[in-house]
Amino acid sequence: MKGIKNEIYSIIIILLTNILIVAMSILIMFLINYSSKVDYLFFKFLIYILICVITFQINKRYKKLFVDIIANIIYLPITILAFFILIALPILSVQMSIILYLVFSFLAPMTAYRIDEYFQLTVLNFETWVYIIITLGIMIAFSFHKYLKFLVDKIV
Repeated sequence: MKGIKNEIYSIIIILLTNILIVAMSILIMFLINYSSKVDYLFFKFLIYILICVITFQINKRYKKLFVDIIANIIYLPITILAFFILIALPILSVQMSIILYLVFSFLAPMTAYRIDEYFQLTVLNFETWVYIIITLGIMIAFSFHKYLKFLVDKIV
């Protein structure tokens, strides 16, 4: 029972980190789209960097609690971005490996479906094609696991 409980916690943690990654990615895309509407964004960014450097120097020199709190507040956007990158990179590499493995497994059946759809070679309905694509994709993933894993590991 203890192993099942740990697996459930692991799954919950993975799902929550995936939700966090997706939410942060949407937020970053929103900020990128919004940044095109902001005037003098480059200069504002340079001023922020300059304020961070000045705050760092003041914090380094005086070592007071009040100055440390102010510095942490000023560093908050950089800290959030660094925290997101720290969490997201390992998880994204694992997810990228899984996605590439599935793409390579289902590439041949999907290509066959697209060719048949374009040239009308067979008279199979959509449900039959879904069954064929899933079945062949799983068979390819199972049969060529060693080669697909090698290919994915070389890419990622």
